[in-house]
Amino acid sequence: MNKIVNSIQEVQKSINDILENLIDTVISNSTNKVISNKKQNQSSPNNSYEKQAIIEAIMGGTDTKTLVNLYPHYTTQQIAAIRAHVTMGTYSTR
Repeated sequence: MNKIVNSIQEVQKSINDILENLIDTVISNSTNKVISNKKQNQSSPNNSYEKQAIIEAIMGGTDTKTLVNLYPHYTTQQIAAIRAHVTMGTYSTR
């Protein structure tokens, strides 16, 4: 019973995180476009090592805003997309 409750609470947290990211995106859409353009001009490329680190951080409970601060060349939308795929189980665990 506890395992089911814990699973439901984890899914609820993931859904809440996704909804929070959606609200942030809608509210600050014009600001994010400016930030996104600046981030695209930065020299650090997105790579699979960083993506795997982000996936592991998400699985460990790190919130999107913290990840955007840790990986400034990723946009909020990119981190949210990775989070959505983690929630859907797209990425296999290693």
